[in-house]
Amino acid sequence: MSLGSWGEWVGSLAAIVPAVLWFFDRRDRKAAEDQLKELREKTDKAETESQARAIAGWIDSNGNFTLRNGSSLPIFDVRAGAMLYPVDDEPYGFDIGEWEALGPGDEVRDTDYRPPHVLTCYVKFRDSSGVRWERSSDGELRNLTDET
Repeated sequence: MSLGSWGEWVGSLAAIVPAVLWFFDRRDRKAAEDQLKELREKTDKAETESQARAIAGWIDSNGNFTLRNGSSLPIFDVRAGAMLYPVDDEPYGFDIGEWEALGPGDEVRDTDYRPPHVLTCYVKFRDSSGVRWERSSDGELRNLTDET
């Protein structure tokens, strides 16, 4: 039984090696493309959320509401509300206020007395890119654009 000549072996390897190298190159390239895609998605999400994360609303211990646009861009269609948790009754929500727009750095204060049973408030708004958001006083951020 003959295993072939030296030339046949070299010829066979010359045909197989490029195919093996091509396979590993393709696999590595695919992994790099997947990593790049994932990084772009994370960056896009961070950029989309950056303005919304700079919006804050809260009720202090005296019951005063403050809303601050800490971003460098305006926000629109702003609505604030809160949840009241009375001692002897069921929780219920109420509106605090609505504003057509808040400019960069604007702050709104409502000093009407609010009972200290208010545990959470929220702000709904549209950012400068047209994305609708809800931000709660505990910092939770929700994209409302797809929840229509």
